Amino acid sequence: MYLLYYLVLDFLNANNYPIIDSILEESRTYIVLGILSFILPIVYWLIFYKIYSYPYAKLIHYLIALVLSLLFVGFLSFTVVNEALWGSNNQALNDLLVSDQTAVEIADALPLYLSIYNVFLCAILGFAYSLFLKRFSKVQMHLPF
Repeated sequence: MYLLYYLVLDFLNANNYPIIDSILEESRTYIVLGILSFILPIVYWLIFYKIYSYPYAKLIHYLIALVLSLLFVGFLSFTVVNEALWGSNNQALNDLLVSDQTAVEIADALPLYLSIYNVFLCAILGFAYSLFLKRFSKVQMHLPF
């Protein structure tokens, strides 16, 4: 899962601070982010296509469901990364955040950037999942996606 989020770490130059990366790895943050971006959308769209039984759903209903899923994944992703960094009891990380202003800026920006990246992944995968699951829906067959 680390390679998936390496682009964000490289963009923020977080690779210069390996303690930040090791904290995220030790707390299994990358695995949780992967679950949020891969598993949660399929569960959400399964619920939408199998349980949501309003037979006259339109494109606006689909878009509302998509936005709600993206907001949910974004909020959870931000919370997970923020808690992993700022809720850590690692003394080396605390010392780094006290002594280096750039590390503080990276630790402040990292939850937002990782959550935006996760929302982007969720949007792509959610759209692909919904295209696949629509084929098996008996109620929502007439939706465009």
